[in-house]
Amino acid sequence: MARVGGPCLLEFSDRRRADRVPELRASHVGRDGPLVAVLTVRTGAYRRPMDRSTFSSLSGGDAAVALRSLARRFRESFRPGELAGEAVAADVGAMPPGGGPSPLELVERAARGLAALRDATEQVLVHDDPQLPADLLDRAERDGGSPATGGSTGALSAALGRLRDAAEGLADRAQHVSLKDWGRTGRVGGSAVSAIELTQEAVATGRTYLDQLAPALDGVRRSPK
Repeated sequence: MARVGGPCLLEFSDRRRADRVPELRASHVGRDGPLVAVLTVRTGAYRRPMDRSTFSSLSGGDAAVALRSLARRFRESFRPGELAGEAVAADVGAMPPGGGPSPLELVERAARGLAALRDATEQVLVHDDPQLPADLLDRAERDGGSPATGGSTGALSAALGRLRDAAEGLADRAQHVSLKDWGRTGRVGGSAVSAIELTQEAVATGRTYLDQLAPALDGVRRSPK
């Protein structure tokens, strides 16, 4: 165990290092000061949700670029057979063996979240101090919903389409917002939230579900048909 002077950190691999085993640093305060232990977590078992504070320095223009890439990156995560619903392809509507949402549900959650944040951003930009949905910044409540019906193939295509429309719609709007208007605010409960913060939350939301998609797909692909 090695002594460290700063706070404990939660470190996880990104998509380019998906084959690496992530580590969880757990702190312990001993007689000689804080210590840190490295614990191994099974790859794909957990992906830390991204907080919008991660993107607090993201400008409107940079957010637009990030949002435009989301739909493409989600679609490219799936193999052609999975998009076409081929019988030999993985069932994207199935829950991974390790638990958690199915790949289809992750796309649906991302689409719901981005649509809600697109609509809220528009309200803030055109109305003075609007009251926004109370669950707008609560991803579990905001992005939840009934499971898709009608088969995984049609549901996946529809969810990817909704995600694309929401992400590109918000990106289009972001490109035409002045620096002053990014500071306009709405109310979520008793707290003020600005238009740029809502857009940063949209980027964080998309990245969170995208990061969770790769291990979920890996799990269902490895499962016996």
